[in-house]
Amino acid sequence: MTITPIYAGLLTLLFVALSVRVIGGRRMAGVGLGDGGNRLLLRKTRAHGNFAEYVPFALILMALAELQPAPAGSFTCWASSFLRGGRSTPMVSAESRKSPAAASSAWR
Repeated sequence: MTITPIYAGLLTLLFVALSVRVIGGRRMAGVGLGDGGNRLLLRKTRAHGNFAEYVPFALILMALAELQPAPAGSFTCWASSFLRGGRSTPMVSAESRKSPAAASSAWR
């Protein structure tokens, strides 16, 4: 098993980046717990929370898939698309600051 640990490390770095964004958002909003009614902070915490909820499950599935006799190229393609999807979450959050319409179009 060589591919899953690489993506686990990259996704861990992304998780730390999302954590730093939430911490910065909390400091700017002056909120210790929750979102304090701040919509931008809510989006940041949800992006962080969704990442924390889905990535461990995906990594388990990646490890199980890697243990099966499957072509490494297709597995790497799937794993990298998962990583790209996780990286797009902060960009959607940034778009939402411009206008709600921009945020909704980013999800389509």
